[in-house]
Amino acid sequence: SNTNPDTWTNWVAATYNGDSGNNDEYKADLGTTISGTGVFYYASRFKLGAAPYVYGGFNGGFWNGTGNNSGVLTIESAWSSGYPKAENAISSGFTAKVSVSAIGTSYFVVLPSGAAAPSSAQVKAGQDATGTPLAVNLTGTIACVASATEYTSVVSGLSASTTYDVYFVAEDAALLLQATPVLKSVT
Repeated sequence: SNTNPDTWTNWVAATYNGDSGNNDEYKADLGTTISGTGVFYYASRFKLGAAPYVYGGFNGGFWNGTGNNSGVLTIESAWSSGYPKAENAISSGFTAKVSVSAIGTSYFVVLPSGAAAPSSAQVKAGQDATGTPLAVNLTGTIACVASATEYTSVVSGLSASTTYDVYFVAEDAALLLQATPVLKSVT
């Protein structure tokens, strides 16, 4: 959480990257210390010689717990390469296929081609872009109990020879919902 960084114990060393104007620039690779999805807070710390550490806040200057807090890094569940998919179209439907980087749940809605894009929250709720609930055959929820594994849901009851827009969104086990739905079209 956005706590005082002088109480933190999991610091990552940064290496000198070069000058940036009149400042020294350092960089750190956080990929080795962050595993999985979630919301993470970060700050910088530095000291000169034997002096105590001082902590840098996100908006510039020293961390103060009010206007100069820790930065926030949000890591969402990501789709596996090539996913999501709307495939195997038949006269009255298709198969929705998902595979994600983290255990969780995927949601989708089926809309007429060219309809306004719903938000992630609307997709999760089974609604169109106006917030109107969709018929049961136009929404889906797919449990993803393992990462990087394909899960499917058969969609039926659609009109033949019609193009539909399918919006997908994933949510991880910590209930972190992707910010933007992914659009796939199917006929």
